[in-house]
Amino acid sequence: MIVVEIYTFVDGIREIDLVEYNSVEGWNKDQFIMKMAGTWVGHKIYNMSAADFNALSLLERNNLDCIAEFDKDSYIEQLTNSRDIQAYQKHLNSIIQQGEEI
Repeated sequence: MIVVEIYTFVDGIREIDLVEYNSVEGWNKDQFIMKMAGTWVGHKIYNMSAADFNALSLLERNNLDCIAEFDKDSYIEQLTNSRDIQAYQKHLNSIIQQGEEI
């Protein structure tokens, strides 16, 4: 059993999902699908069951050894294309045009 913490961007919103897989092959298949869909930005793999993982405190989880992979370029691309960032940039531009301090 492995637990994978999956980081994705879906419709401009960052999501973190925790999924338990019976094998690495099942995870590889899902990862491939997410990469092809353009939603995957990273993951962490833990060699334990979801029940064991959920029983840990946040501090214990952060101290676990894991296999982590993140695509910084994909994350930045997804972030800059998200509606929230575009709305924030538009808001900042309007403030700047009005000559207000940020």
